[in-house]
Amino acid sequence: MPICSASWNDSSRRKFSRSRATIGWETHWKEETTHAIMDELEWPRENSKLTTGERDRAVDELIALVGDMDGILQQQSLADAAYFLNVCGRSFRTEEIDRIKTGVLRAYRWQYIFSGVGHPRFQVVYEKLTTPGQRDRVATALATLS
Repeated sequence: MPICSASWNDSSRRKFSRSRATIGWETHWKEETTHAIMDELEWPRENSKLTTGERDRAVDELIALVGDMDGILQQQSLADAAYFLNVCGRSFRTEEIDRIKTGVLRAYRWQYIFSGVGHPRFQVVYEKLTTPGQRDRVATALATLS
């Protein structure tokens, strides 16, 4: 049995064609790749302008930014899970509702936080520009999100 019986009608399917979705995704992917490469080049240049104290404050700001982002993701995941549960067309047991809410939050955290900070190219630059103590502080903060 599918988890949800809601489906698109023919009108909805016509509005969302695979070719448009693919073109949109490819364009977005190319733009994001360009931004990532530019960031990778710019980050060491900006880092060289910082004092040790400023770099420590920047790590604190990164931790705060991740915390703020996680707060947004928690709210959005609850809203999106509630919407899904409302339009799905069937009822769920309490355990299923909890798993859906947890799964949506976990997916959002992966998409918006962990996929970036865990990316190999990010990690190479991050390792070069931060101290072991700074990386430990970030790792401790990220561990609270798992």
